[in-house]
Amino acid sequence: SVAMSMYGTYLHSVNSLLIGYGITSIGSYNFYNLPGLEKIELPDSLVYIGDNAFNCCFELYNVSLPNSITVLGESAFENCEKLKKIVLMLQCIVITAGVICVALICTQEIIEHAAVAETDAFAESSADSEQLAEISKESETNVLQDTERSEDTEETEASESKRMETQAVPETEVLEKTSEEKRNEVLANRYRYPEKILGMMDKNMETVDFVYDYLEKRGHVYTSQLDLDKDIKPGEIPLLIQWDERWGYGQYGENIVATSGCGPTCMAMVIAGLTGNTTVTPYTLAVYSEEHGYLTDDGNTIWSFITEGGKEFGVQGQTISLNEETVTETLMEGNPIICSVGPGDFTDNGHFIVLVGCKDGKIKVNDPYSYANSEKLWEFEVLQPQIKNLWKMSKYETDEANLFEKHVFLE
Repeated sequence: SVAMSMYGTYLHSVNSLLIGYGITSIGSYNFYNLPGLEKIELPDSLVYIGDNAFNCCFELYNVSLPNSITVLGESAFENCEKLKKIVLMLQCIVITAGVICVALICTQEIIEHAAVAETDAFAESSADSEQLAEISKESETNVLQDTERSEDTEETEASESKRMETQAVPETEVLEKTSEEKRNEVLANRYRYPEKILGMMDKNMETVDFVYDYLEKRGHVYTSQLDLDKDIKPGEIPLLIQWDERWGYGQYGENIVATSGCGPTCMAMVIAGLTGNTTVTPYTLAVYSEEHGYLTDDGNTIWSFITEGGKEFGVQGQTISLNEETVTETLMEGNPIICSVGPGDFTDNGHFIVLVGCKDGKIKVNDPYSYANSEKLWEFEVLQPQIKNLWKMSKYETDEANLFEKHVFLE
């Protein structure tokens, strides 16, 4: 079969769309949010229209679906504010603008999985209302007849059950998408995403789910503390990820924690590991960093945040020499090391990581941007040329009993 794929991005100025014969499938979001689209003509070869295919085409007012259609996806024509009706060539249904419609259209029947709005909302004329009532009455009669026939024998009932099981797709399967499907859907609508968000997938495919959920969750923070069971292991520096959906969508200057919060995330790891304080998250530290002048105008966390910024939370940083003996000795004493690294294995520009221990003569790294990098053991000779500066982190003894507390409003 022939399928439409990822053309929606280039069609903003189109007001009329003619899809040629031979096209059998229009994928999910293919023509999402085309503000000027008014009219579409669909071929008799078309059998499938995916979820949200024409969602948010606000000027669309006329749609005729050919009788070849077998599947009309969820929200296919939602938010089409000027669309008063959708005409099916096999059977006619009048649908008010914005109705979420999930339909499986067969030769003799239509199975609707979403409620149709009040009848007076789609009565453009008395003739339309009479036609709708007549169709509804006929459909109800057919359903009753089918039900009576199905009760005649156990064989008929079993056959009907098997048919419905074949047609019905479990909701969990419909909602479940692979990482590749999510990535393709994002790329098909890339004009809706900031470049830095799209760039996350290019750098690390682990971020696909985060990027996929960005439009829904941006600006939201979902926790004000770490999870004792999930995040913390006694005697260890925990691995925290800056694009964790619990805090990654939170604002950090002009960016968000997921893209620019490596410094605050590394500091949160150290604070939790050295002090046991679970009320300090990467977002908590991002707020503190920005409010106390540790964030530059171009979105970078300055080095003094590592040496001074943690004192209010019970930790401090001290610059040490970049040699294997010093690094190994510091780690063996139980002190983590925060490093500023340049282009290489961890970043194309600048980045913070935490050295957390030694094993088999190699170094364990907590990279706040990558689970994969954090699972490896690294040779010092590999790390050394990438490190621009490094700080031994230790507890900061203070007479002040009250450490920084910040109220985080969960949205």
